[in-house]
Amino acid sequence: VKDAYYGGNRRPLNMVSGGESFVVSLALALGLSSLNPNAASADILFIDEGFGSLSSDVLEVVMTTLDRLRGSRRVGVISHVEALRERIPVKILVEKTSLSNSSISIVSQ
Repeated sequence: VKDAYYGGNRRPLNMVSGGESFVVSLALALGLSSLNPNAASADILFIDEGFGSLSSDVLEVVMTTLDRLRGSRRVGVISHVEALRERIPVKILVEKTSLSNSSISIVSQ
């Protein structure tokens, strides 16, 4: 891996952190989802967790990027990271009410 953030140093792939791997995967998914705008496109992107491995600075960059997508895509985020949940304007909350039941509510800021 050529690490442009640290002066172009090279390091083994197994030295990539979980947060770095998540950001690369997210960037790849966003890039691939916009390659061919004429094809049948999905205007929604679901991201399941991964945010817990990010530092607060990187989490801010990721959330700013996702905020910019709001006009062109719907983004569904599944996360337990409180800082991230606070920034999401519309939430679908699923809460367990018993062993076999849950309640669903939509909360808008």
